Amino acid sequence: MRGRGQRDAANAWPAFGLLAALVSACGPNGESGTEAGADTGADPEADGDVGPDVATDAGPEGEAEAGADVEVDGGADVEPDSDDGGSTSRWAVPPTGQGACYDETAMLAECPGGTDPPSCGAPALRFCGQDAQYRDAERMLVCRSAAGDPVPCSTLPVVDPGEVVEDSLTGLVWQRAFAAGVPWAEAGDACASLGAGGLGGRTDWRLPTIYELATLIDLGRAGPAIDTAAFPGTPTMPGWWSATPDAVRSELAWGVGFQAGELNEGPVGMPAFVRCVAGPSFLGAEGPDRFDAAADPAGAVVSDRATGLAWQADVATGIRWAGALARCEELVLGGADDWRLPNVAELRSLVRVDLAGVKTSFPGAPADCFWSSTTNAGDPSAGWVVSFASGHVFPVSKTTTFSVRCVRGSP
Repeated sequence: MRGRGQRDAANAWPAFGLLAALVSACGPNGESGTEAGADTGADPEADGDVGPDVATDAGPEGEAEAGADVEVDGGADVEPDSDDGGSTSRWAVPPTGQGACYDETAMLAECPGGTDPPSCGAPALRFCGQDAQYRDAERMLVCRSAAGDPVPCSTLPVVDPGEVVEDSLTGLVWQRAFAAGVPWAEAGDACASLGAGGLGGRTDWRLPTIYELATLIDLGRAGPAIDTAAFPGTPTMPGWWSATPDAVRSELAWGVGFQAGELNEGPVGMPAFVRCVAGPSFLGAEGPDRFDAAADPAGAVVSDRATGLAWQADVATGIRWAGALARCEELVLGGADDWRLPNVAELRSLVRVDLAGVKTSFPGAPADCFWSSTTNAGDPSAGWVVSFASGHVFPVSKTTTFSVRCVRGSP
């Protein structure tokens, strides 16, 4: 029997299997796949908030303020901080596309506490602090016709093989058409052939990394979870290849399932879809200096030099989705009170699928599943979760308990 938020196996990227297999890989602090309400009593306000208390305002305000000045470089001018190979590149977190608020079962008529930013109060309003209540990074997708003219994508409902799509946030240029039925080993050559043909006047076409492909996910939509004006006719099954291999198993490679927007692996011999990319290739890259745990003398805040976000160092465990929202909205830490639950794109930005162990270089990170503030638009009873045990990104019932790490700063 499938629990709420569990996907049909037939709709999954084949290597994913069932939801229970994903959740079981979440580490010792992850829920084993049962819903939290089964053993936490009838009080709906408890929200499974049974984890250890995290520190509030650890250390003198003046000392802990280091995490407060957070700025992010957006736009296509995002570029590496240096060319010496040792420093972390600065790159923008893509918008999730989510514009509505939800409770544990359905879309809400309005967002509790308003938006940009919300006024959640203390104790926080129930279901306040969601993805849609905080402004995403500015982004524009611009189509170029086969003649090279910039035009609104909505004026090109039928795709011409010579068209491309430019992303103002990342600086990437995407093939608007796609190839079908391509095994992973042949996907790179399919993209290289576009360079030989000079698509869009460019010769640098390649298969996107998983970090780049994930920037196309639009979680304000489902089936497909992508901007359908920019990329009409995008199929949802079986999945879309990236250039990123599995770190351990050579028979698997990473891809995106655009039915809902999952990130996971598929068997390399499986025919799947390919959409090629051109442009800067440093999205998701990092140097050894990416995370600065010394920026806050109290050790309570970790600064991310890649995205400009500031992260709570500690982790709370055993919390349902609604409780995760409230916990971060009520957090006072490092002299700041504007903490929030990260959206799934922000949380996903911490993932390093090339690592063989815990899939992040965040200092001291456990191999847990973590809640995001983003709801599954195709099934509002589920919220988006990131597993740092596997690197998978997938939706799970909001009544399940997972770990929480709060964030602050603007994309």
